Amino acid sequence: MEQVTKINLHPEDIDILIPQVFIDDRWEDLKGLMNELGYKLVDLREHQFSKNKVNIAFAKIEELEEFAGIELKDIQTKIIHDTEYKLLNLVQYLQVYRKSSIDGYRKVKKNNKDIEKINLIESILGT
Repeated sequence: MEQVTKINLHPEDIDILIPQVFIDDRWEDLKGLMNELGYKLVDLREHQFSKNKVNIAFAKIEELEEFAGIELKDIQTKIIHDTEYKLLNLVQYLQVYRKSSIDGYRKVKKNNKDIEKINLIESILGT
């Protein structure tokens, strides 16, 4: 979200949506790569790794449509330094954080930080 807003949000973690195949069929490959980079698995349920207080969690991008009503074809593709990735826009982030804010697990784990992000996005969008 920092890339979209151009605001340093001091994130405590990085959430990365990846193709389902990497979690369902190639999990050992992904885990091995993260270990090679010095990250250790800290939460299997959340597919979360940690290194030097930096947490990275992976989720299936295919679940985004069911979870927040965002179709993959509607997510903008970016290319930076020969690396291609998809990046949500502010409206899509708002959809995700609104949905996340009612998830009991995230409410406890994230201390309602989703609400802060919702308020920030709404102020930027003027809604």
